[in-house]
Amino acid sequence: MKRVNSLLSVIYEQLTHASSNKQSATLLKLFLTSFQVYLDIFDTWLTEGQLQDSREEFVIARSKDKLQKPDEEFIIQPYESELLNGGVKPLPVLQVIVNKALHAGRSIELLRRLDRLSELGKRSDEQGHLYEELITLIEHDLSKFASDTENESLVKTNDDDIITHCDMENGDNFMSEVKDHLLRVGDPFLVKGFESYLNLNQGNQTSQQCNEDMGNNLKRKKQICIKLMQHFKNKILPVKPVLEINLLKLVEEKWKAVCCMVKPIFQNEFNLPLHFQMIRGVFLMECDDIMQQFYSSLFTQVQACEANSFSLTIHLESCLDQRYPDFSSRFSVVVNKKIQYATTVQDAINSIKLRYAVEWPITLILNERNMEYYNAVFQFLLKIKWALFSLQKLRFSAFYICVFQSDLDQRENKSVPLRKKEKERMQRLQYLRFWLLHSVNSVHSYLMGQVLHLLHLELERNLEEAQELDAVIKAHDSYVQTVYAHCLQSEGCEIIKQSTLQMVWTALRLCEAWATGAIFVSDARLQELEELYAKHHVFLAVTLSNCVENDTRSHCKSTGFPNMCSHNVVSTGCNKSPLCILCYFKMNDVIDNPADCEVRSVIRFLNAQHLKPAEIYRQLKEVYGDTVMNERNVRKWCEMFNNGRTNVHDETRPGRPSLITEDLKTKVNNRILQDRRTSLDELHIAFRDISRSLLGEIVSQHLGYHKICARWVPRQLSDQHKTQRMASALTFLMRYHTDGDAFLDQIVTGDETWVSHNTQRPSANHTLSTQKVVATVFWDRKGVLLLDFMPKGTTINANRYCETLRKLRRAIQNKRRGMLSRGVVLLHDNARPHTAASTRELLDQFGWEIFDHPPYSPDLAPSDFHLFTKLKDFLGGTRFGSDEELKKTVNTWLNELAAEEYNTGILKLVNRYDKCLNVGGDYVEK
Repeated sequence: MKRVNSLLSVIYEQLTHASSNKQSATLLKLFLTSFQVYLDIFDTWLTEGQLQDSREEFVIARSKDKLQKPDEEFIIQPYESELLNGGVKPLPVLQVIVNKALHAGRSIELLRRLDRLSELGKRSDEQGHLYEELITLIEHDLSKFASDTENESLVKTNDDDIITHCDMENGDNFMSEVKDHLLRVGDPFLVKGFESYLNLNQGNQTSQQCNEDMGNNLKRKKQICIKLMQHFKNKILPVKPVLEINLLKLVEEKWKAVCCMVKPIFQNEFNLPLHFQMIRGVFLMECDDIMQQFYSSLFTQVQACEANSFSLTIHLESCLDQRYPDFSSRFSVVVNKKIQYATTVQDAINSIKLRYAVEWPITLILNERNMEYYNAVFQFLLKIKWALFSLQKLRFSAFYICVFQSDLDQRENKSVPLRKKEKERMQRLQYLRFWLLHSVNSVHSYLMGQVLHLLHLELERNLEEAQELDAVIKAHDSYVQTVYAHCLQSEGCEIIKQSTLQMVWTALRLCEAWATGAIFVSDARLQELEELYAKHHVFLAVTLSNCVENDTRSHCKSTGFPNMCSHNVVSTGCNKSPLCILCYFKMNDVIDNPADCEVRSVIRFLNAQHLKPAEIYRQLKEVYGDTVMNERNVRKWCEMFNNGRTNVHDETRPGRPSLITEDLKTKVNNRILQDRRTSLDELHIAFRDISRSLLGEIVSQHLGYHKICARWVPRQLSDQHKTQRMASALTFLMRYHTDGDAFLDQIVTGDETWVSHNTQRPSANHTLSTQKVVATVFWDRKGVLLLDFMPKGTTINANRYCETLRKLRRAIQNKRRGMLSRGVVLLHDNARPHTAASTRELLDQFGWEIFDHPPYSPDLAPSDFHLFTKLKDFLGGTRFGSDEELKKTVNTWLNELAAEEYNTGILKLVNRYDKCLNVGGDYVEK
């Protein structure tokens, strides 16, 4: 294997650096002939499901470890490290085959175990042999770069005829010898293995016909190779990009043909979407109406110490039978023996797990690790629901019943009003229940509503986009891990999780005190509960705030998790809101560290009621403690308020003098005028004595400069994206080289864009307008073909886009006579409505050609880099009063725009695609 890879790598390296056309032709033929072995192995594997590599030459092999997982049965040989150790650069084009083959191999093994290889064979019959298709495509593409006279003079030499004849004669002799040997040996297994190749069970005429077909096939390959070599007569051709692009295209087709068979089998035959629905409904309790019956019974059995696997499983199945009778028997409840040693309900819940029985191959997706994640989230949600369940069962009438029963003998079965102290305790317990219920319910609503619902929508979107099994597994694993992290089960969220559980534990402590009754709860115990809630509440709020400020848990910030605790306090006007609960419960306690403006506001209020400064100071000291403002300052502020002052904040002070001078601004301005593309970092190097922030203030605020040509890109392109962009560029340029301006005349391009009512720059008193409409514009090099505005309240989907395409076809028929018969090349991006099955079917009915636009490439879309940019510049600084006025302005501008501008936008494609090819598929700025 090492020698084969070394040979291919060396030949390919010499091929890319060939200095003459004869050398290129010789090396290309040698490389294709040597590389055919790998292509045959790969082709046989993906069409027949057999990895035939008896000489161990291929870079992928079966794992010899019998304990290996089924999805890891194939391994990649360490050929790269071996080549590097030998001083040979690995073959880059081989990576294209290795990655795709490894993924496809797993799918093939799955199809083999499912006995579906026959369906794979039917699909593979529609495709040709990989090696033949590759050399055919290479010859076809290279012929476009050769001159017309060379294409007409492809005449074979006598040597080629001799070689072909010799090859045919040797091939026939070899086949005859093999056939005679098999018939002479008489081994039935060998005869069975070779009968499809040699037709041993058929007559001599059939055998002769088979040999003739094989000879014609060999002759056809030779003819293609001869044509290919003839193209190198007078020039050096771009062999490397043509070889890599065509190989990628063919391997991609083979890979899709195999991998795309697996997902429909999982969806249609193994009901994968229903399995996901059941997991979410039970483990994540999204079927709350059904699961409420189950966990209510579970809590009752846990409190009575009667929880066991059998009874809980029976009850869960009976609950699920109401809606999912076919799946209820798959679920079971496992109760660990450690539950008998549990001292609290939370400890008991840790001993309860769910089990979901599925068969292979669903176990490839719902594996043991994912089920452990689901159970961890299930137990955490169960604890939250247990706290809510307990708090919601509390009733105010319990207080009166306890009082009535305690004084039954003394009050002769008559209900009497509660004492003042008992009323105080009952009120404090009610307040504490209310805030705990609100806090726990906020956590519950966040987890069930924002986290699980939004992640469920994201999972469905990712599963819809997945084309093969590995992508489905990856999407589900990502979903499970994200749910696990967002539900505070990961190690990084341990502090937040424990704080939340402490809040739940406080709620359960309150339920115990509630059951005792108001008259039996001591003040010390009640005060302890109040302090516990305040302490855990403050700790949770501060921890979440720190996470958001430090961006250590981005999902907390994005979903508003910190806000669930920020409002769970009594509004008393104090800035330290989490501590106000104690101030509300314990009216005699002082307010610590009040804000200066708050104290001054109290002074102004009491002074307006004509209280003397001494009385105001006494009341302030009683509420805020001894650390409040002294009596002398109270008198001073009372005097200022009597003299007409209304502001309770400190007045602005002049501060230190500014370092920004006119001379400095002039120097910075001159430096910018020398190079408009200069950056703040370069200015900071030129003016080392001035800080970077001060230079930014001078440039943006004093000189009024702002960025207008910064190069923003939609995303970081991967190697695959760059390869796709290069392939599109090569296709476009080859088409333009062949057809010239006639190809540009066929192009119709279009896209959607937002157009706002107010496009003025926002100021201190104005913000950007939220009123806007969506405009869809289609145009060619002669002008606008169609302008369509989407009605408000609707979204762009496949049906809507198909309706727009029908309008476009009628517009072309009316405005461009003869264009439909000459052919239309539609250039639009790969947004989901543009690539939907219904859209492609409609375009096939129209007979339009769809140009392959690479993903994440607005720099190659004429509407984005040309037309819409000019439209936004024209509308800049304008305010429109209505949608109709805005639509009329856009329509007028598009129709009055010179035809030369549209022609320029299409012509720019040639230059941009050429630059894209030259920079290796990277983004093109201009």
